[in-house]
Amino acid sequence: MTDSVELESIDAERVESYLRVLQNNICQTLESLSESDRFFEDQWEYSGGGGGASRVLESGEVFEKAGVNFSSIHGVKLPKAATAKRTDLEDKPFSAMGVSLVLHPMNPYVP
Repeated sequence: MTDSVELESIDAERVESYLRVLQNNICQTLESLSESDRFFEDQWEYSGGGGGASRVLESGEVFEKAGVNFSSIHGVKLPKAATAKRTDLEDKPFSAMGVSLVLHPMNPYVP
């Protein structure tokens, strides 16, 4: 029988893979709106464990600035702010993953 920790690991790997593909698809779709707009990527690491990729497009034809970010971080202990109302979670390990978007399209009405 598969250990629950192994299942959690497999599920986390599948989610991370999905989110990385999602980030790629979003960036490709946004880049396709212009012949010249391209994202630049910055890989980063989280000191507690994990990391991510920040992708930024600046001064484009369609977007003044756009960011599509992926992160997957983990740690051995939740921060105090996360356990203030849930003391049963104190000293518990954590992991968090996500893709975030911030899009600022060009606006001819803004100087």
